[in-house]
Amino acid sequence: MLIRRLSLKSVTVDKRLYTTIEWIEEYYAHRRSKDHHSLFNGRKVFDAEKGELSINMVAKEMGLHKASVDYYVRTGKLKTIRRGTYHVVLRKDLEAFLLEKYGNHMEIAKDA
Repeated sequence: MLIRRLSLKSVTVDKRLYTTIEWIEEYYAHRRSKDHHSLFNGRKVFDAEKGELSINMVAKEMGLHKASVDYYVRTGKLKTIRRGTYHVVLRKDLEAFLLEKYGNHMEIAKDA
């Protein structure tokens, strides 16, 4: 059933779906993470390598609760772009927000 919902990677051989142990382990590691499974127009919504972060990724980097980051987004202090129903925080906007809020006192990890 997971394969049919496109949640689990698989290949089709003779009209049957097959998966691997590695793909199953990857699924269980990220099964409830929208950061890894979210698609918009066939493209991943969040890509840390390109500097496109989710609210959860930003909260984890800053060491804050997700509700705090949501507050900054709602009040307009942290700029985001919308992709469907998702808020995407660009790395440059996050760095500008941190510079404005904390000055040079806070360093963030470059790898989310």
